[in-house]
Amino acid sequence: MDMSYRRRFIHTMSLLWAFVGLGWATGQMGPSFPDLRIIVDQDLDTASWLFTIAAIGYMVGSFLSGILYDRFNKVLLIAFYAVVLSVFTGLVPWCQWFSVMMVVKFICGLAAGGLDTGGNADIISIWGVKGGSYMQALHFSFGIGGIASPVATEPFLAKTICQADGEQSSKANKTLNETFYNSTDKTICVQTYGTSYVHFAYLITFFVVLSSSVPFFIMNIKWTENNQDGRGADINGLPRPNPLPIKQKLLILALLFLIFFTYCAVEDTFFGYLATFCINYLQWNSSISSYATSLFWTSYSIGRFSGIFLIKYFRPVQLLFAFLVLLILSFVGFLTASLVY
Repeated sequence: MDMSYRRRFIHTMSLLWAFVGLGWATGQMGPSFPDLRIIVDQDLDTASWLFTIAAIGYMVGSFLSGILYDRFNKVLLIAFYAVVLSVFTGLVPWCQWFSVMMVVKFICGLAAGGLDTGGNADIISIWGVKGGSYMQALHFSFGIGGIASPVATEPFLAKTICQADGEQSSKANKTLNETFYNSTDKTICVQTYGTSYVHFAYLITFFVVLSSSVPFFIMNIKWTENNQDGRGADINGLPRPNPLPIKQKLLILALLFLIFFTYCAVEDTFFGYLATFCINYLQWNSSISSYATSLFWTSYSIGRFSGIFLIKYFRPVQLLFAFLVLLILSFVGFLTASLVY
């Protein structure tokens, strides 16, 4: 019967679903990347700019969201980001020209960065110093979207076909063909791609992300009708963190910048190119490569889920140190495996 708590709970559940949609849209790019190359007929080096332009948009969207968050209706702002992300994500596979797809991916990144930044700020605004577990749950929801997206995308991907060198169809896309040595039958194999139906997968993403905007529109209408400002959950009476000295604040911000600068580069680049690496260098088919991406997101979600409980017993600095050590060890393992392979 606590109306203030009820509003915080509803607001939090809405943010969790919004981050499922954000993770869904983000996790789809890696498995669908070979199909997007088919659509725009670009080689790997050129098409990789799609990741770069999306990252630039993400950075700009995060920066703008930090400015707009305290100046506009928070609930409507997040709803707006979700709508823009859903619409332009749905448009991606319909872009036949590479330059147009670049523009669309930039806007997708812009909206995704705004939604990510606004959602993280919102969860802390709702729960204050009690928001540690809720923050972990928010990113666990992001991981759930990342797990489901590659699985939902896989049935619509263009199937890879291995043909003997010189036998590929004249209709095959010459830019995307990959030639490698097939150790099974001692022949040179040319890998071609069948027909892509990836636009159906992106249509699913459109509806998933769009649905996450609905609760925020409803919250804004209902709470405004109840003579409330509609800006979000009531945080009056919640304990707030003590203000930090300016030097300590700058030091913490600088360290967080360095951590996220390296961590996000590793995370985003790794899952973005994982499917392409599996197809081009391990000669896996597109289905298995999509499942590999989903497995990455599964491990990501396990880490986030454990953080919901660990944050109650360990300080953030301790968790950061432990997870960074595990991340370093994992990449040492990847380096060793790549040298041996």
